[in-house]
Amino acid sequence: IGKIPNNWDIKRLKYFSSVFLSSIDRHEHDTEKKVIICHYPDAYNNEFINNDSILSKGTCTKSEFDKFSLKKNDIILTKDSESSNDIGIPTFVIDNLKNTVCGYHLAVIRDLDNKILPEFLFRYIESQTVKNYFYLSSNGITRFGLGKSSIENLYVLIPSITEQKTIVEKINLISKTTSQIIKLYNKRIKLLSNYKETLIASIVSGKIKVTKEML
Repeated sequence: IGKIPNNWDIKRLKYFSSVFLSSIDRHEHDTEKKVIICHYPDAYNNEFINNDSILSKGTCTKSEFDKFSLKKNDIILTKDSESSNDIGIPTFVIDNLKNTVCGYHLAVIRDLDNKILPEFLFRYIESQTVKNYFYLSSNGITRFGLGKSSIENLYVLIPSITEQKTIVEKINLISKTTSQIIKLYNKRIKLLSNYKETLIASIVSGKIKVTKEML
């Protein structure tokens, strides 16, 4: 407030998007439709969901399938957890998924307004500002949860489409660079771990003798 550009708009999420809270659990029933399900860990551990994502098989009713089928540009949000830090974590659906639905403990945010880019909304929900809002809006003591109204009443800053594209491109570049660095360091950690195990085995088997100078 006071630093928001004049050409930016501010709207509650409910005025330009629809929010659905999934009721599809892990139980499978012979009388229900066989589907692929994006469960909580899939949404929590991945920045994007696409046709290459490895998801579980399950079942759901026809009404659940019609309501919770995932579409390109959907935003999936974690809404329940034992930790307040784990709620409100978004993932973005970047492909048209076939026969795939959203699982329990998750919410689907679907954009209905051409004034905001779905990927910009996804990146906005990733921000610390929104994370703080979800923390304050959550309820529970041993388990935290977000209600539909809490998600719908989120205030969203809406720049022009041109500015949204620029912001998304900048964040995607940073995200790509960060992911590459993380992969590099994970590779180094794995190599060092393997070297450590080989070194220990060599010492135990006597292939390498430990001298006073090595201590």
